[in-house]
Amino acid sequence: MVLEVTDLQIYHGYLSEEYPEHSHRFWEIHWITRGQGRLIQDDQTYELSSGVLLLSPPGCRHTLEVKDPLHFLYLWFDASGAIEGHLTSIWENQRTTGFGFSITRRQSPLTSVKKKIDSAIPALELAGLHEFLSFLFTLPAPAPAGLGPRLPSFESQRITMARGFIESRIHEPLTLGQVADTIGMNMYVFAREFRRLTGTSAMEYHRRVRVEASKYYLATTTNTLADIAATLGFCDQFHFSKTFLRYTGLSPSAFRRNTQG
Repeated sequence: MVLEVTDLQIYHGYLSEEYPEHSHRFWEIHWITRGQGRLIQDDQTYELSSGVLLLSPPGCRHTLEVKDPLHFLYLWFDASGAIEGHLTSIWENQRTTGFGFSITRRQSPLTSVKKKIDSAIPALELAGLHEFLSFLFTLPAPAPAGLGPRLPSFESQRITMARGFIESRIHEPLTLGQVADTIGMNMYVFAREFRRLTGTSAMEYHRRVRVEASKYYLATTTNTLADIAATLGFCDQFHFSKTFLRYTGLSPSAFRRNTQG
C-alpha cells in the first residue's frame, strides 16, 4: 500500500510570547492543548484555545500570538494523492469560515500517534502513520461545489470518504455493499471508481489496512493470534495468518519474534 502521508514529525510546543511570521514547505497542524492566543494566517485570524486544531498548507505564511501561554502539538508532514485534495478542501473551508476544528483529548489520537512515531520500531511507526492517515480522513471536508479547480472531483471526494470509513472499521468485517451504501454510491460504480482512483479494490484495501493494524498488536502486546484475529474481524486465526503471510512474506509469529526479540 502506498501511503499518501510521509515524513511525519510530531513535537510538543510551548509559547509564552509571539512567534514571528514564517512558513514551511510541508503541511502543518497545530492542536492546542492549553492556553489562549491567535494564529494569523495570511489575511485570516483564528482564535486559539484548548482543543482547537488548525491546518497550514505548504508555503502559507503564519504567525502565532500568545494571550495565555500556549501548549500544543505541532505536526509536519508531506501529503499527496487523495489525502492532499482532502486537506486542501478542508483548508479552503477553514479560510472561508474562519474556524478550524474543536477536538478534545479523548477524541484525538495524536498523542498515541506521537508515541508510535517516536518508538523507533518500524512496525509501530507504520501503525502510527496509518492511525494518523485514518484521523485525517475523519476530518470532515465540505462539498466541493464552488471551491475551485484544485479540488478533486465529486467521485474522488466520495472515494476519500470511503477510505476514511474503511480505515475506521478495521476491527470488523465489511462488505462492498456496506461501504458503497455509506457514501451513497451504486455498489458496482463504487467498485469501479475505487479501483480506478486507488489502484486496488476496496476489499483489498480493507485487508491491507487490517494487516498493518495487526502489526501493532504483534509488536506491542502478548495477545494470542486468535485474539488478534478476532479483534480485527478475521474469520479465524488461520485466515488471519494466511492473509498476513500473503502481504508481508512472514507469518505473524515470525513477525512478532523479529519485533519483540
